[in-house]
Amino acid sequence: MDLAGVGAPIADLPFMVTLLNGLLRRVFLAVATLTVITVGRAMPVDGNGDWTGKPAPQFALHTLDGRSVTLSGFRGKVVLLNFWATWCAPCRVEMPWLVDFNNRYQRQGLEIVGVSVDDGDRDKVAAFVGARHVNYAIVLKDEAVSVAYGGLRFLPQTFFIGRDGKITKWTYGVRSKEDFEENIRQALGTAPPHT
Repeated sequence: MDLAGVGAPIADLPFMVTLLNGLLRRVFLAVATLTVITVGRAMPVDGNGDWTGKPAPQFALHTLDGRSVTLSGFRGKVVLLNFWATWCAPCRVEMPWLVDFNNRYQRQGLEIVGVSVDDGDRDKVAAFVGARHVNYAIVLKDEAVSVAYGGLRFLPQTFFIGRDGKITKWTYGVRSKEDFEENIRQALGTAPPHT
């Protein structure tokens, strides 16, 4: 027996209702998740509470050409540890700023390390950073680093690590270039430039 002329047997009706409910539930969850992620990325947050003053979690990650980079290798320098992804629009905004900051502050002891959280495709990441003329270290994340740095729920996420290896500040979401630079100057202990 057909149901209202649509060709679906009545016996299949409970299955179809269950299938439709599951599909609608997945769509709702996907939209809700994207909304939370988008709002989180659009709103910069200065997070000083849980991280400030604590030793930065150690890591050993690999660059795009396979070299090992460790946090302990930067002891005595200020490290800007920036977690990003090729698909993250706010990350794309920050990248040229980081290139500029690297040019201007590296001689004062700043090391910028960009941690790509993209899954898998090393060649895609290499092409992405090459097209943007990135001049600072790019490493590929592993799950242990993601967990050690709080799960990285929102991107970009940046940790400012002092010369003593302790976190001085962390933020997530896109911020103004001026705010970013002020955090770098504070970590380096330098005065603002003369205007």
